[in-house]
Amino acid sequence: MGYLFIIGLTIALTLVSFTPISTSGLNRKTIDITIAPCNGDIEIKTVDAYTTLDQLIDFHDSNYDLSSLNPSMILSHGDYITLPCVVETTKISINTADLETLMQLPGIGQSTAQAIIDYRNANGLFQTIEQLMEVPGIKEGKFEPLKDQICL
Repeated sequence: MGYLFIIGLTIALTLVSFTPISTSGLNRKTIDITIAPCNGDIEIKTVDAYTTLDQLIDFHDSNYDLSSLNPSMILSHGDYITLPCVVETTKISINTADLETLMQLPGIGQSTAQAIIDYRNANGLFQTIEQLMEVPGIKEGKFEPLKDQICL
């Protein structure tokens, strides 16, 4: 029985062709990196091997949100780096916004927006954004999703 196994293994090995592993990429002195900024101007850069991301990208560039990238990452040939744009959010003034503008805030319908305007008319301008929780119908649970989207 052992002989049959050896004969079967020998036949199987003669049918298999082995392809040697290419080592040509292991001795590269330069590598090609693709940079894809949010503005769409994709660029392929050739850099020295063992270049880090912070050597390639200016991490002080305020046009990009680079918080998800590791500046000390060592780049490899063929890496594709996406540079996401900073997304600016416009805050809504609770002191000057009209009914329709207030209704753009999450969780604020027509009646709550009107309550904000009524409170403002009765009590004057808001002094802090937290004062919005004094408006009937707005408590901490409704205020939390709003606080980063409003200003005075």
